[in-house]
Amino acid sequence: MQKASLYSGDSLTIEYTILNNGFLPISSIEIQNRILEDLANDTFPATFISLGKKQSYTAKETVVLRRRGYYEMGNIHIIIRDVFGLFSIKKTISSQISLLVYPKVIKFPSFSISISQQLGELLIPNSNFYDQSMVSNLREYRYGDPIRAVHWKLSAKIDSTMVKEYENRGDAKIEVFIDNERTLFKNDVDRRLEDKIVEIATALINFCLEYNIQVQLKTQNNNKLVAVEGQQKSDFRPFLKSLAKFKGNGKFDFETFYSFQFTSPDKGATIAIITTTLNKSIGTKGLELKMKNLNPLLVVVTDKENNMGFVDSNIEDNLRTEGILVYILDYNENLENLVINYG
Repeated sequence: MQKASLYSGDSLTIEYTILNNGFLPISSIEIQNRILEDLANDTFPATFISLGKKQSYTAKETVVLRRRGYYEMGNIHIIIRDVFGLFSIKKTISSQISLLVYPKVIKFPSFSISISQQLGELLIPNSNFYDQSMVSNLREYRYGDPIRAVHWKLSAKIDSTMVKEYENRGDAKIEVFIDNERTLFKNDVDRRLEDKIVEIATALINFCLEYNIQVQLKTQNNNKLVAVEGQQKSDFRPFLKSLAKFKGNGKFDFETFYSFQFTSPDKGATIAIITTTLNKSIGTKGLELKMKNLNPLLVVVTDKENNMGFVDSNIEDNLRTEGILVYILDYNENLENLVINYG
């Protein structure tokens, strides 16, 4: 049975059956299966069969989902030929199936969000994120809620699993801005920069939701502004949907996009900017955030092999001097080995 949710790296099996309803055998049938080509990012060789009268042929195709995204399934083309090869009939079987493949969720080995001060050795206990003595709400359990939040006494009393929602501190908040202006991704080979950005954003958002930290994701889709917000693990699905469809196709440059999307977060909140370009504009934005008593976190994604991404080393040094965390991550670097520290 196929899982309800599909993630990049998962395997998917499609089964199809071809039936000869006629009373005459068919000597030569060529099957060109295009259903899974986009998902597998590969082509499948044609299959040649023959069918007797009232006979059927069933086949299964299994592929590994190479990358996240929204996919309209392809078609199956069937070419029927006579034994002498004098004529042929071509039929196309269209698929009505579409699939949304979520990005794979990779966890940081150690990471934490700023609480009233700069990000330190990113290993802050989760008790720092909310006051466990202040329960703001009680509600029924939802898939993804942490076990530690279950109100066991009340659950036993009313025979229904209830969870406690704690009152978060105002500074336990993060806004994640993804800079996806289309000109920055014009020559993105195999969409490497896109996928690495999604990998980082997914890991960061997943961490926040695991610890009930309020998180907002802000980016673009062509000329539309995209904003997703959540605080509980059960809020993860909308983020995954947005990131599954993410493309480097934004109409606006970062400064314009940022001015549309920026709110006024509480003092001490973290503003994460994920970009492919560390230039004067991005560097200035980091300094402005610092001056507003916010905690900027800049993650720059590059693809050195294909000369994609840009880092101004002078701006990088100046930001670090001001105590602003800047992390440069190449496409080939493993996110699972990422540990961010402040000196």
